[in-house]
Amino acid sequence: MVHHYRVVEDPGEGGPWKVRTAAYYYPLHDSNDQEVISYHWHPESQSPVQFPHLHLGPGAGCQRNEIGAAHCPTGRISIEIFLRFAIVDFRVEPLRPDWSEYLRKRSGTLSPGELGRNKRGAPCYKLRIPPQVLTS
Repeated sequence: MVHHYRVVEDPGEGGPWKVRTAAYYYPLHDSNDQEVISYHWHPESQSPVQFPHLHLGPGAGCQRNEIGAAHCPTGRISIEIFLRFAIVDFRVEPLRPDWSEYLRKRSGTLSPGELGRNKRGAPCYKLRIPPQVLTS
């Protein structure tokens, strides 16, 4: 999971600064490390697809070639909405018992650094779907 953001000057009720999402990559992987589903938004990338979209990966079990290459349009997805989706619909184990209340209170304010960091220190987190969910 990767979330790019910018801190921008925005004098207002919340203070002189605001954090804005610049891009995101929110994937779910199965226990074999196959991507099942991934939400993307990268409006300033070199890709011709700059609208929010999702991919269904090999772990989703779709047999059509078009599905693997498709950029299925979506609206923008917040970190909080994606985490709730992963926990509720794919039974990804939450890191804290009060996850639902935590995500509700933090809606729109969750920092990518609170999720984890990759080897280079950049905020990220890889979510794995429990095997029993994909076979039930």
